[in-house]
Amino acid sequence: MSQFQRSIREHEAYLRRAFSEQFDAFIHKSKVVPLLFFSPIPINIMGSAMEENGGSILPTVSSEQRVYALMYPLIDREEIHCYWLEKDERVIFSMDRQEKLPPNQAHLSWDMYLQGIMQQWLGSGKRLQGACILLSSDLPVGEGFGVEMAMRFVFMRALQMLGDPDVSWLHWNKSSQKEQALRLCLASQQDSLQLKGGLVDLYGIIYLEHARQAIYADTGIQKKVLIEIELSAYQFWVLHLEGVAKELQAIFHARYLEGQEALQAIQKHDPSINYLTELTIPQLEKYRFCLRAHLYQRVRFIIRENLRVIQMAYALESGDIDQIKALMVESARELASDYGIDHPVIRELIADLLRHPSVAAVRMTGELGSILLLLVQESDDVIGLGKDVIESYQDKHGIGQIRFHQMVVDKSKN
Repeated sequence: MSQFQRSIREHEAYLRRAFSEQFDAFIHKSKVVPLLFFSPIPINIMGSAMEENGGSILPTVSSEQRVYALMYPLIDREEIHCYWLEKDERVIFSMDRQEKLPPNQAHLSWDMYLQGIMQQWLGSGKRLQGACILLSSDLPVGEGFGVEMAMRFVFMRALQMLGDPDVSWLHWNKSSQKEQALRLCLASQQDSLQLKGGLVDLYGIIYLEHARQAIYADTGIQKKVLIEIELSAYQFWVLHLEGVAKELQAIFHARYLEGQEALQAIQKHDPSINYLTELTIPQLEKYRFCLRAHLYQRVRFIIRENLRVIQMAYALESGDIDQIKALMVESARELASDYGIDHPVIRELIADLLRHPSVAAVRMTGELGSILLLLVQESDDVIGLGKDVIESYQDKHGIGQIRFHQMVVDKSKN
């Protein structure tokens, strides 16, 4: 067993011991059954975004490159209890109203999110008696975005395991929140302590198990499909460009606001339209008169990208490399031309990557625009490609640190 695997198992044993010490009496008193989950995607809780918000919102336990958080919601008491194991501290989030939250936490996002998601659940008339949730990671995706995604996944998995697979209640008022909720999860089983990770792509597809499996969710949250990927001699690799993360996220946020503006303009003529993803191209043409030119382009991209989600799922399942490549190329082109997501240095980097004989396609990944998804042919020179990219671009042109790796998901086997 490698040192890395020993470290994981030793830390899992520590977490179980600490969990037991912290919660045995508490669980017995509250008479709820705890469930233990691992996050299905990489997360980064101790990122700069958390520091800007006043520190880590969730209590965390860290070891080497791994980050952990332990959380215990007591829904019957309309409270969420979180424990920071290393400091033996407990944080309680009220589930009543925002005004009742501690004043020093009122500006933070995590308590708002946890409160909102539980209020949505309780408001639907359902019950959740309790769940103990463990988040784990060894690969940060940066700036807190991965943490929010991971929390949505783990909550969904917890609710599903408690007997109700319906997650349609996650239709939030803001379309960006809904779009994030679309990435449904395939978490490890309760009794299987395997590290799970992956990469959430713009397509709403989660790649799992060395990118040989994926989960696809349609935009209505009415279908979730486990896809067996048949890529033959191809692999997915990723490039993390940490130095441009905030800049690109700011651009994506501006595009989100433009989408909201377009939606409001359309709703004046058709209040039944709740989300831009509900539109078809013919419908968009019908409402083109009420949209400024750039807003029309933004909405057109959203509709076409939504269609590419379905096409990408079928292409992955059938192993249609030409179709996968074409979709990635088309999406990357329209991301710049129609959606206005562009960066001169990244454009230059992508051009360099595409000159490499092993690289079939490259594109950004959603709000994580600082991550490039590469479709490459399996070959001995792929690692060399990564080294060349790091040597040519790292810490230059504002790119910052670069990490290059294959989409490997399950690093620890029981």
